[in-house]
Amino acid sequence: MEFFKAQKAFNFMGWVKPIFTFSFLITLVALYLIFQKGFVYGIDFAGGTVVQVKYDKPVQIEQVRKHLSSTQFSSAGIQEFGSPEEIVLRLQNSTSDVTKDTALSVTQALKGTGNFEIRRVDIVGPKVGKELQTQGTIALLVSVLGILLYVAFRFEWRFGVAAIISLTHDVVITAGMVSLFEVEFDLTVLAALLTILGFSINDTIVIFDRIRETK
Repeated sequence: MEFFKAQKAFNFMGWVKPIFTFSFLITLVALYLIFQKGFVYGIDFAGGTVVQVKYDKPVQIEQVRKHLSSTQFSSAGIQEFGSPEEIVLRLQNSTSDVTKDTALSVTQALKGTGNFEIRRVDIVGPKVGKELQTQGTIALLVSVLGILLYVAFRFEWRFGVAAIISLTHDVVITAGMVSLFEVEFDLTVLAALLTILGFSINDTIVIFDRIRETK
């Protein structure tokens, strides 16, 4: 079965200038968003408390938010988690009082919203969050440096520089979209960025191999 009958060769290089221009502009916009708007850090990096609650039937988030408006959790962020029956409460401030049962406090505050159970309570202090943020940044930079050294050793230094430009382009644009849509920047997002680095360098090495074969 043929999908392309008339022409099977496409002149991709003929579109180099407009594609490079578009890519450059998107990268500039992403950099602006990263440095001017910044990120909405999750509790992994900012510190705080996350409480996962499972109901026995679908729950209306607005009703839960209205119910909590008169409690100590009035400022909690509430999101659906995986299914209409589950929600997560995100509290900006983590409790430093180890004698206080957070699950019990949330249970009392949610009384009257339906039948539910507390499935998870995660608490990250601001100091730990700052350490995770620093370590995550270091991990990202070390990954990029390792890729640069690997490509420069296996191919040429010029290829190494080209690879870093390509990887930076992919990661910066993705991070810019995270900032634009205000996706919470946590360890999951950091892992996604590192995954993008891995897939991107894989494609880059395949292309460099083809270039070296034709030299």
